[in-house]
Amino acid sequence: MTAGSFGPLPDPQGELGLRGMLLSLEEICRDVVDHVPDIVYRLDGEGNIVYISEAVRKYGYDPIALIGSSIFELVHPQDRDRARFRINERRTGDRSTKSLQLRLVTSDDDAVPFELRDSAAELLVDAQGVYDGDQIRAEAFLYTQGVARDISERFRLEATLAQARARFEERLDAYATQLNQAHQQLQIQAHEREQAVERLERSQQSYHGLVEDLPVGILHSTPAGRLLYANPQVRTMFGYDEDGWRQLQVGDLYENQKDLTDLNTALRRDGVTTFEVSMCRRDGQRIWVRGTTRLVHDPTTSEDEYHGVLEDITERRQMEDERRRLEDQLRQAQRMEAVGQLTAGISHNFNNMLQGISGNLQLALLDAPEPLQGMLRDADRVTHRAAEMVQQMVVFSRHGSRGDFHQQRLQPILISALEICRETFDRKIVLDESISHDLEVVGDATLLQQAMVNLLINARDAVADMQSKAPQIVLQARSHAMMVEPTDAMGRPGVYACIEVRDNGVGMDTNTQRRIFEPFFSTKPVGQGTGLGLATVYGIVSQHGGWIECDSSPGQGTTFRVFVPSEQSPVKQTLVSSPTSTDPGLGTLLIIDDEDLVRDSTARLLERSGYRILTAANGERGLALFEEHGAKIDLVLLDLSMPTMSGHEVLVRLRRMQPSVRVMILTGYAIGDVDFDAAVLRKPFTIAELESMITEVLR
Repeated sequence: MTAGSFGPLPDPQGELGLRGMLLSLEEICRDVVDHVPDIVYRLDGEGNIVYISEAVRKYGYDPIALIGSSIFELVHPQDRDRARFRINERRTGDRSTKSLQLRLVTSDDDAVPFELRDSAAELLVDAQGVYDGDQIRAEAFLYTQGVARDISERFRLEATLAQARARFEERLDAYATQLNQAHQQLQIQAHEREQAVERLERSQQSYHGLVEDLPVGILHSTPAGRLLYANPQVRTMFGYDEDGWRQLQVGDLYENQKDLTDLNTALRRDGVTTFEVSMCRRDGQRIWVRGTTRLVHDPTTSEDEYHGVLEDITERRQMEDERRRLEDQLRQAQRMEAVGQLTAGISHNFNNMLQGISGNLQLALLDAPEPLQGMLRDADRVTHRAAEMVQQMVVFSRHGSRGDFHQQRLQPILISALEICRETFDRKIVLDESISHDLEVVGDATLLQQAMVNLLINARDAVADMQSKAPQIVLQARSHAMMVEPTDAMGRPGVYACIEVRDNGVGMDTNTQRRIFEPFFSTKPVGQGTGLGLATVYGIVSQHGGWIECDSSPGQGTTFRVFVPSEQSPVKQTLVSSPTSTDPGLGTLLIIDDEDLVRDSTARLLERSGYRILTAANGERGLALFEEHGAKIDLVLLDLSMPTMSGHEVLVRLRRMQPSVRVMILTGYAIGDVDFDAAVLRKPFTIAELESMITEVLR
């Protein structure tokens, strides 16, 4: 038998014409077989290849070279036993196996699954092979022939869709069984169709119920604006009943028709859009609606529809507007406070300059000839008129003004400050509070609220950039009774409300804590802080006759404690507005003031009155002089605002050194009703005012 043929054909008649026809027919058959994509093969009884078609070339084999070789060399080693069993079945006449799935080993050793099917059952003889004679018996077996079909692609698909195929095959088996029972199948199909209809109806009812009960609005319309469907939530949202809704067009719902035009444009371009627009209820009320709409093609009508989901966000928008309003109020309050603090600073500096001018004018008056005294008095009066104008500016900015001070509950003030901060702070910052509900204070609610907001903002800045732990701010308020005369605080014995603002932020070192209440001092980068927040708090607390304490260390957070009086008390501050004649007598005075012009002119005025004068240009020098001459010093004249060490700190340290020290505060600031437990004289002052107060203090 030659390669590429099915074996010799008998020539019973010996006629050349018939042989030629047969040979031609064989060529045609071989050509057909060689163009079949499946592998056509013929094997002898031992499994050796007698013929194999051209289709084997795509696996790297030459069909001519394979003639005579064992078919098992092409079969994957794990599948060879099953292949031998198949050949033995054909050789013995057994026909139980009709198909067999094997893996072909290609010339590059890749395993390709394929399926072997007996071609005889379909094309030539029966499915058991080819035998010599009509009887099927082992000794008459000639060869096996068949077709190997490549199922690699199907095999890969089956690997990924095994579960789906299993279900599909089960259905196929069921259908095959039903084919043998035509009458029963028709009944089953009819029954299934009835069940399918019922399921569809239930599904439609379930979908309709779901859409009707959704907490958001569902709206279907045409691109032309005709309303197709609206669930109850949409109708309730816009205030329509079902009958009234049917008369509407989509455009009737929009407050601004441009929003509808933009929606249609976006849907035609993108097929889906999300929007947030203002719309109108039936009663004309404006509402804000957020929605998502898709362009959907309906295959039953072959028309496009708009399917939208709508949500009423009016309340949320109102809350956002309120939050923005509160933020604007907070920014405005901070700006006004900055202006007020700036005015107070200008007042201090301007009053210092006026005091220097006035002091020298008064010195000049003492020795000036009569013709010049009138002009000098006029100049001095002008300085005091200028001081009065500055005072009016300070009153306008609320610094130094008394405010609306009265007994009131503290809790509403603190809660209001917290609400402002909760609306404006980053949501990641935890704001906790513990406020006694029965606390009362004597003060101005607006000023106290501003002080608390400033402290909370300061705490927010301290925790804003933390990464290692959750940022937290705690606001607490409790009652505090101080029953002994204070030496370290500016308050007096009595009952106070203690307001505590605590954060777990970056904290401060000792040097920073010394300066935190100085105006325009800030630890923030340029452009991120004014340095007025804590200075404002200090001024407000002082106006209320209270004091403020600070505990902090780097990395451990900061705690501010504000003490505000809870009870009305008499004010001991003395403000002199008119001079009185008196003999100043003799004594030693220590003047501590960083302004050279003020310090020197005041010293010369008092020396002319008979006092012995010591002067210091800063707090450290003043404390050193007091430590050296303390027993001889009758009175300390102290400026409040000085660099490095403030007048407040100098006052506290003087009282630590000598609790009975007599101090008179000279300040260019408008300090309002703050009780320093010391005499206070505002700059600019006259020599008569100064001498009168000194006499009163030394009396």
